[in-house]
Parts: sequence; C-alpha cells; structure tokens
Amino acid sequence: MQSLQGDTWVAQFSEIEGILGCRLPPAARRCAAWWSHEPTHFLVKAWLRAGWHVKDVDMPGRSVTFRRFPSHV
Repeated sequence: MQSLQGDTWVAQFSEIEGILGCRLPPAARRCAAWWSHEPTHFLVKAWLRAGWHVKDVDMPGRSVTFRRFPSHV
C-alpha cells in the first residue's frame, strides 16, 4: 500500500486477499463494521501504519475505498 500513487485506492476484497496471500475473515465479507478503525486486528493496524484509513466500504460490490493520510502523500 505504501508504494501506491495517489491518495485514494479502491480495492476489491479479492485484490486485498491477493496481497495478503490468504482469505479475509468471514466477518469482513458480512459486516462493514469490521473495516472500522478499531485496531483490534492486525489488518487495521497494518493499513493505519502504512498511512491509510478506510473511507468507504461497499459490501454489495465487495470493495473498500482507502484514503491516504495527508502526511503520507
């Protein structure tokens, strides 16, 4: 994620799984709240450390829009 250009990234769940090399937890596919900024799991910590936050989750479209923190642009 750090190497991405621009300040917005729309990622399909399948794309995220490809980067991770494993499937997302079932809750990530069922509940938009899973994508919140509550740092209770390693994935939230990872994208926050990389300078990104979740701007929007499209559950029917199975995608997440990440936005880069201004200090990381």
